[in-house]
Amino acid sequence: MLRNPAIKGIRVYRPVQPDGSVAEVPEIETAGNWTPILDPDTWERLNAVLDARKANRTTRGGSAKRVYPFSGLIRCATCGTPMRKQGRVYMCGPVRKGMCARAILATEVTGFIEQAVLAVFARISLGPTNPAATDDGQAASALADVIEADKAALGRLDDDYYDGLIDKPTWVRQRNRLTDRINARQREWQAALPPTVVASPADVATVASQWAGRCMAWQHDAAALVLEAVLIHAHPAGTATVPGRRTSDTPESYAMKRTAWRTAVLGQRIEFIWRA
Repeated sequence: MLRNPAIKGIRVYRPVQPDGSVAEVPEIETAGNWTPILDPDTWERLNAVLDARKANRTTRGGSAKRVYPFSGLIRCATCGTPMRKQGRVYMCGPVRKGMCARAILATEVTGFIEQAVLAVFARISLGPTNPAATDDGQAASALADVIEADKAALGRLDDDYYDGLIDKPTWVRQRNRLTDRINARQREWQAALPPTVVASPADVATVASQWAGRCMAWQHDAAALVLEAVLIHAHPAGTATVPGRRTSDTPESYAMKRTAWRTAVLGQRIEFIWRA
């Protein structure tokens, strides 16, 4: 019913073939005298979704396999197994003895990956557009080294706290300063990267603007153009899942603190493998 051209206001005629079957390709197409339900562009996009679902049907039972934007790209950093979405989490499974059974919240990991992917597509153009970017990525490389040094300092700070060398207020204060600096420098690093040059596709250059209105199968295909894999590492040892809450924290301030904390943890757990 959804594939019927009548939905877009088109009347078709498919002749009956000698063997009694109806031809798949219409012999005549003409405008109908009724009000279309969908415009032609939306009807084409609808059929693209149906085609993608048909292409991903499993052999057993013919049921359609759900395709998420980063299906098959999210992998366990320990065993390399593609992590599957099960309920609210992506899991390295099925859980069996000897497997790591790693898990990560789906909403958090997909949001983190989506921001990174869209940042890459936002830089894609048909040619270099930033005349100031003539250092062949030297500034980005220098920033990457600084970010790695800050991450190492963050690890040493955590070790000092868990070894009892510093008290908790000092640890929290210094940790917040380091994570804020890492996040700021990561944004600077993204801005300092030289623009990606592609040989053609204006549609590739507009992925960032089209992303929100496209189906998940389209988003998956677009992400795979620039992203080879996303490796999920174990939760940092000794790091709490959420920050401690003080009596002086309001619901709004704690929510902001929790978001910043979770983002910093994700930054330590997620490793991107980009396509060259």
